[in-house]
Order: sequence, then C-alpha cells, then structure tokens
Amino acid sequence: MKKTIIVLVVAVMMMVMLVGCGGGDSGKAAIYTAGTIEKTVPGYGGDMVLKVTFTDSAIKEILVTSHEETENVGSVAVEELPFKIVEKQSTEVETITGATISSNAIIDGVNAAIEEAKLAE
Repeated sequence: MKKTIIVLVVAVMMMVMLVGCGGGDSGKAAIYTAGTIEKTVPGYGGDMVLKVTFTDSAIKEILVTSHEETENVGSVAVEELPFKIVEKQSTEVETITGATISSNAIIDGVNAAIEEAKLAE
C-alpha cells in the first residue's frame, strides 16, 4: 500500500513538471502590433523600400521591395541581411563586408519599423 502511494505521488509530480515545462510560443507576451510597416531609407545607390511584417511577438518577415544598390555589393546586403535579422529577432547583426552603407540602411529601416510596431510599455 505504501509503495502504491509513493508511486502515485511520484507520477503526479512528474505530470505537474511536464505540464509546467510545456507551452511553446503561446505564452509569449505581445510586444508588437501585428501587421506590416513600410519604411523608405536612403541606401548607397538611392532610396530603399522595406516592408517589415510583425506578429504580436516576433519579426516575421523583412522584404526589400525596391532598391538601387550596386549589384554583387549592396545587393548582397539586400539579399542576406533581412534573413539574418529575422533569424536573430534583432538588428544586432554583423553588416555585410563591402556593403556597410547598404547594411546600415536596412538596419535603420528595420529599427524604425520596430519602434513604430512596439506596444507602449
């Protein structure tokens, strides 16, 4: 009888621990207004237009919809940097070598979109 009670208590404790550890993203607090924000920023070759899409808790997608950056230089930043920012969920990423101005333009545009999308604290 004592063994049965101990086994039941241990089983209940394990279930409580498993339930407490579950949850995934559903428990994340909202930090952004969900939606897409468009920003125009000066790049190296001219204006760049970015569309930054947010869920209520994450940067979902960054698209550079228009740019005049130098092919195989600034265009590398246009192709790679948005992915890195979304992956890291931060603009604290390394700029693309040889495309510092283009990289900084993208980072500045995303930062401006983040500030606009942020919920008031």
